[in-house]
Amino acid sequence: MLKTRVLTALCMVAVFVAVVFWGGAYPTVGMLFVLTAIASWEWTQFFGLRARWLRGAYVALVVVLCALGGVFAQSTPVLLTIMDLAAVGWLGALWLLSRPTAKVTPRLAACVGPVVLVPCWLGLSALVLSPDRAAGRALLLMLLGLVAAADIGAYFAGRAFGRHKLAPSISPGK
Repeated sequence: MLKTRVLTALCMVAVFVAVVFWGGAYPTVGMLFVLTAIASWEWTQFFGLRARWLRGAYVALVVVLCALGGVFAQSTPVLLTIMDLAAVGWLGALWLLSRPTAKVTPRLAACVGPVVLVPCWLGLSALVLSPDRAAGRALLLMLLGLVAAADIGAYFAGRAFGRHKLAPSISPGK
């Protein structure tokens, strides 16, 4: 299974890097938009939606919120306000989840999805559309590389040293 995952990831990275460097800013933003829609579909599994139409409705909600955010966040002050509010929301979620009695309910997970996904898309899109396109692309790839490295490191550290679940009420498999 690991070999298949690595090969799939390498192919996806190759396509992603090609679009970022040779596709231009708007195709990259479009690709990030599609990836956000896919992420919102995956997020529905996190809170247990099974019906395809409900999952589709949730994806549509996230897509509409991204589109609205993209329209309203074209000015830097609005974008910064959205990002500041998202940071406060993320810190609040971290605080809630770090409590010993923390339990992620399906309703909470459903509400948190757009708070996570929409600002992520807006922030990554802002990097791609920044006036210094080369720096924006480099920051985008560095950020995504950092996330991938942390994910890979966590996987192998968990395989090597994991004996006890870290936060079973939040992520039962970790």
